[in-house]
Amino acid sequence: MAILYKPRCAEDVNFVLPLKVRTFLMINGCWPMEDNANNTNGMWNRLLKFLYQLWFIFGVVCLFYIVCVGWVYIVANFSDVKKVVEAISTSTIGINVLIRMIYLRCRFSKFKHVLEKFTNKIWINKVTHPLIFKRCIKRTVPTFYLSITLWMVLFIYCALPIFVLITTDQTIHSNDKTFPYPMIFPYDPQKPINYILTYMTSIYTGAITVTLFYATDAILAIFISFLCGQFEILHGNIARLIPECHAEFLANYRGESTGSKKNDFIFLHNLYVKRLHELATAHDELIRFSMDLEKLFSFQLMVNVVTSTFQICTNLFQFIVSTDTANYLFSCNWEGGILSQHSPLLRQVDYITLDSLNTKLPAWRTLQYYPTNRDFRMKLKLMIMRSQRPAHLTAMKFTVSSLESFTRILSTSMSYFTLLNSFLD
Repeated sequence: MAILYKPRCAEDVNFVLPLKVRTFLMINGCWPMEDNANNTNGMWNRLLKFLYQLWFIFGVVCLFYIVCVGWVYIVANFSDVKKVVEAISTSTIGINVLIRMIYLRCRFSKFKHVLEKFTNKIWINKVTHPLIFKRCIKRTVPTFYLSITLWMVLFIYCALPIFVLITTDQTIHSNDKTFPYPMIFPYDPQKPINYILTYMTSIYTGAITVTLFYATDAILAIFISFLCGQFEILHGNIARLIPECHAEFLANYRGESTGSKKNDFIFLHNLYVKRLHELATAHDELIRFSMDLEKLFSFQLMVNVVTSTFQICTNLFQFIVSTDTANYLFSCNWEGGILSQHSPLLRQVDYITLDSLNTKLPAWRTLQYYPTNRDFRMKLKLMIMRSQRPAHLTAMKFTVSSLESFTRILSTSMSYFTLLNSFLD
């Protein structure tokens, strides 16, 4: 569509974001539009823009409706722990996606700014840096498996009631037909036409949930992965600073030298400062991009932190009450609500500890690099001092998004799970 924004990379004509990510955001009305969409082709583009906005509103209304009738079910069955947990498991995900959907739409200008910056400053050319490009793509592979898992869950939710309807004595006119999710409606949903429309709405909102959940997580993974790749490139450029300056000095300035050793060193020092300034500028661009990601995705990450605890807890509880695998979960070394370091759920690493990850070595205090001038040393020290503060994403400054934070969420979820499980005893 001509009204939708098309990111372009000047240094890579083959640049393109993954098709699934762009498509899933577009079909949910969450992909930014061109600024001149109203000026180009006049009436036609204005009509397309209106229809695009209308489609987004339709999706939000449908999702909001399904979430509301799900919470009505929760309130109506609040005394039954099993039913409440079963409904919360799906309703919480619906709220998460609904908030993401509205928030991303409200931040279209910021989202577009991040996309422009990503294409111009962060994207890595496959031709110039093939190995780093390959590693960046490899780091985003888990999002593909996430999408498969989400689609499988949606298929089970939506296909199971139809399977029951086909394989039992139920008919379209029966009064005990089930829906994909536990809900209570303000009308009679068992009437054939009402049942069909409600079921189709449930499937549609499920598709919104799966596609938007995957697309937002995948595009964040792409941004972070390629940002890490740029830090790798910067690290290599810093390591080659001195030899490359020497090579350029020998190639360009040796023939122009006056024969004075002092002047030769001035030329060389100027090369040091020039190259270091370029690297410092590149480093600053990477830091600024990480800050832009923080501003755009911080609220989304905060919602994830708040809802993930309850989602993991309720999903575990639902899994327990419907299967016979309780003994396995309790054998995974959960010690008083805290995940044990010997738990089979965690990968064991012998050569690194949590304390070592948090240690910041003040290397800049003892930095001595000769031969060079004072200006070069000061700029290098400032760059190293800035590097001591890690670039990371936070959930609105509440917590850093990291493996350690995820472990704490798992521990908290297990504590809530233990509390819920006590109601069954």
